Amino acid sequence: MAVKFSGQPNWYGYEDAKGFPGMKATSAVDTVESFSAEGDVQPGTFVTRGTDKDLQVKAISSASDVPVGIVVHTHHEPGYVYDDGATVPVIVNGEVYVEVSGAVTAGEPVHIDATGTIGGATLVGSVEVTNTRFMESAADGEIARVRIVK
Repeated sequence: MAVKFSGQPNWYGYEDAKGFPGMKATSAVDTVESFSAEGDVQPGTFVTRGTDKDLQVKAISSASDVPVGIVVHTHHEPGYVYDDGATVPVIVNGEVYVEVSGAVTAGEPVHIDATGTIGGATLVGSVEVTNTRFMESAADGEIARVRIVK
């Protein structure tokens, strides 16, 4: 099937995703801090302080881990993993996209479980992340915008 050119370039398709995990969701003022990765960390996931609490962050690995913020995607392919020792941008105040486990509702507090999975209050074995809210509703496996207010 031939595609007709309408005279206007089509940069974005109707069914393109609104974002991807770790992508900043707005151009509003935010706060992003830099850390060194202790182990591999994935954009769009919460991280906690590492062994060197001043300099490192690591992936959430237990229910007692206190989230610092969410890893921000930079100019790499989506899904890029920050390797051990890499500089990691972490948003601690602002809005960012995450992938959710289970359905979430706009205005609902964000929850994480011991593996760092992000969801709503129905996420089994999860705890509420202080000062965070979903800014839009999403179904299981979809992308949702999270606001962190510090």
